[in-house]
Amino acid sequence: MIAERVGRAIRKPTVEAMLSYTTNSLGKGWVYALNNALDQTGAVIGPLLMSLVLLLKGDYRVGYAALLVSAVLALVTLAVARMYFPKPSALEAGTTAATAKGFTSSYWLYMLGGACVAAGLVSFELISFHFSKTGSVTREWIPLLFALAMGVDGVSGLIFGRLFEAEERRLKRNWFQEKD
Repeated sequence: MIAERVGRAIRKPTVEAMLSYTTNSLGKGWVYALNNALDQTGAVIGPLLMSLVLLLKGDYRVGYAALLVSAVLALVTLAVARMYFPKPSALEAGTTAATAKGFTSSYWLYMLGGACVAAGLVSFELISFHFSKTGSVTREWIPLLFALAMGVDGVSGLIFGRLFEAEERRLKRNWFQEKD
């Protein structure tokens, strides 16, 4: 679990930086919502595949072997993207980089809130371990429950991404009206 979290901590900022180069033309909310939806699509398909393997009387080794196919496809996609877009920053030519001059009190308040949420967060790995040990949920249903949660996350991300875009447009209109 720790290795997965460290891998995510290394991978996620890189993905976010690459996505940021496309937000100017497509919109911040929509780009990040679409990325989240695609991420959650994989998080739904993987557990469904694992559940199917377990239902067919397979074991976890067979399930993880089946998931290896998607991992290899992801690496191939990454290699192809690297070939065609070696410098993602070139996707937004003509923009200047923002510079930070210090952190505001609202930033620190946001960070404190995020830390409180993270401290109280229970990962699905721990929840599924509890389900497995107590026998409250059969092993075939554990990945199905995870897939359901990830599906809800993906759909709600798309909805909230669109809502973010609409709110951002409204705020910009109001800001420009106040300037006139």
